[in-house]
Amino acid sequence: MKKLVAPILIGAAIGLTAFFLWRNAHLPPVEQPKNQPREFTKNEADLRVGDYFDLRGRTEVLITIDHNEFNPRIIIVAKGVKIFLKNVDPVAHFVNSRELKPGEFFSVVLDQPGTYSYRSDDHPDTMRALIIVK
Repeated sequence: MKKLVAPILIGAAIGLTAFFLWRNAHLPPVEQPKNQPREFTKNEADLRVGDYFDLRGRTEVLITIDHNEFNPRIIIVAKGVKIFLKNVDPVAHFVNSRELKPGEFFSVVLDQPGTYSYRSDDHPDTMRALIIVK
């Protein structure tokens, strides 16, 4: 029995190494494109009421991932607002190459005015969102 343990451990280590090398070779690049997603207007004046939530009066904002959607999807906030992104789906999601397991969240404070787009790495064509900082 002791003679089998070492070969099994070595085989498992080789198999795992091969898997991770293959997986890393097929992951999307870490750097995200600088351009905006196609469906978002670059001119805020083109947004229609109902397309976005104006949350400039808040000091904290919660964005959830639920049913493979960001909610809310487009928001306007004041600079310095603390934004929380929480995954309430029963599965993990990768957002801009960062894994969020079910129930996990992370926060960010955006101090510079501008537009910030983010997306799901798993569903890049359908799960996209935008934060406009004033």
